[in-house]
Amino acid sequence: MNKHTKLGIIIAPFLAIGGYVAADYYTLNQQEKQRYHKLHLQSNCDLSTAACVLKGGGLELSLSDNNGITQIESNHPLTSAAIAMVNNNKEKPNNLKAGSNKTLWTIATTAYAKKGNTPYRLRIAITANDHIFFSEFDTLPLF
Repeated sequence: MNKHTKLGIIIAPFLAIGGYVAADYYTLNQQEKQRYHKLHLQSNCDLSTAACVLKGGGLELSLSDNNGITQIESNHPLTSAAIAMVNNNKEKPNNLKAGSNKTLWTIATTAYAKKGNTPYRLRIAITANDHIFFSEFDTLPLF
């Protein structure tokens, strides 16, 4: 056995362990890249009077309602958008439809009956560029 073979046999286990540690470190680093972002409400939200602004993870949304049509306007194109109103622990989720540039999403919200001034819990889920944005907050009925 020549000296190169002997050296290879001695070094091979260290290279295997080092490669295993490096691969684990790389995988962990990739998993730590944040893929989920909480959207924070910038002020009190009352959709019956004004738009609600949500920010988080570089995304800014403006949520508004105009005569039973709920709109989400974004500063970046979105892949999908869903909204759900929760009342008495009953949730009714709906997917919004995209506009031509995918920054304006709309849905008719006439399926929700107005129940006075009782606050609703509103849940929003948005996807954009393999990132998921979500928020949950209380608001007055949409109409």
